[in-house]
Amino acid sequence: MTMATKTAADELAVPLDLLLTSATKPFASRMLPDATWARFGANLAKQPGAVAGRIGALTRELGAIAAGNSHRVPARSDKRFADPAWEQNPLLHRIMQAYLAGAETAEGLLADAGLDWRDQERMRFVVDNLVEGLAPGNNPLISPLGWKAMIDTGGLSAVRGVKAFARDMLSKPRVPAMVEPDAFVVGESLAVTKGAVVLQTSMFELIQYAPQTAKVREIPLLMVPPVINKYYVMDIAPGRSIIEYFVQQGSRSSSSPGAIRISGTGIGASTCTAPRSSRRWTRCRRSPGPTARTCSPPARAASWPR
Repeated sequence: MTMATKTAADELAVPLDLLLTSATKPFASRMLPDATWARFGANLAKQPGAVAGRIGALTRELGAIAAGNSHRVPARSDKRFADPAWEQNPLLHRIMQAYLAGAETAEGLLADAGLDWRDQERMRFVVDNLVEGLAPGNNPLISPLGWKAMIDTGGLSAVRGVKAFARDMLSKPRVPAMVEPDAFVVGESLAVTKGAVVLQTSMFELIQYAPQTAKVREIPLLMVPPVINKYYVMDIAPGRSIIEYFVQQGSRSSSSPGAIRISGTGIGASTCTAPRSSRRWTRCRRSPGPTARTCSPPARAASWPR
């Protein structure tokens, strides 16, 4: 392996490394001002013309919105404003348009700053979360869906919301929970396809799933899940499981659920999870077979030491 090749491989691995290490940081710490914010502000200060242009365009757009002359509409794929009230109610319609204009300005300023890719990604995280968090649909005082739910439940939805907010703020990571903490149990409601661990190391586990057909294909399939997700992303639930589907079609399946980690970096080879898992998989079969992998295989391959 030449020095140039090694350098290129290292450069491919850096974004994945940053993604994994950043994901381990608490949400609040990633939102607090730091040196990245200072560089963002300094870069914008060097471009007063661009900033003035953005602010001027926003001011003119807000004036058009207030006068009812703006034609700004959300993207067709934006489900946040699917409720007819956002179009039919004059006040809500203007609030929606003002939010969209502000979000566009924030994204434009981030692009104008000309940050390096590390600072760009860090500020992108902050800007995206601020923009999404300030969406008018998240405000219970003006959200049409919120008011409809409160009317339909006689105010109980508001009580449940306050309780859920208090619960989320009292437990780490102190952000709104997407689901109830005990809504899913691995082995009961998740990852229920029958199988057994045939190899376990400090880096990964290799699962061989039990056949569900009278006859199975001779060549097994090694499935490599994303290194930044739980392994059961490929085995969610009966009827919604990639692994279950292949097994029901007669495939013999082996899967490596654990994120391969060396020096704190989730990795995997481009054709298998790791040399040891590949050798064990080879012993489970008698002829060369295919490998299915998901999520940034080039970055994982580049991360594997050669």
